[in-house]
Amino acid sequence: MTSIESLRQDRGALIRELEAAGASVRGGAIGCPFHDDRHPSASVYEDNGVWRFRCHAQECGFSGDLFDIRARSQGRSVADVLKRQTRTPVSSANPSP
Repeated sequence: MTSIESLRQDRGALIRELEAAGASVRGGAIGCPFHDDRHPSASVYEDNGVWRFRCHAQECGFSGDLFDIRARSQGRSVADVLKRQTRTPVSSANPSP
């Protein structure tokens, strides 16, 4: 399994990426980092082994895996994020605090 696949299958990695992007995560209540989300409108779910994020607010509707979140929060393309990820070992991709 590649580091990309293992990260996509790691719920904790998705939560850490959301928090790094500015999301508030309290149990199952997740405030979307991509709009002013006064009432948490987002959730995470597993789809065929991959953990994904979805904002349910009409004005947003963003969804994706941790690489989509990283790309949007950093203003980069998913292709660029994935290209850089393949050059970064898993252990240093998202260091623990």
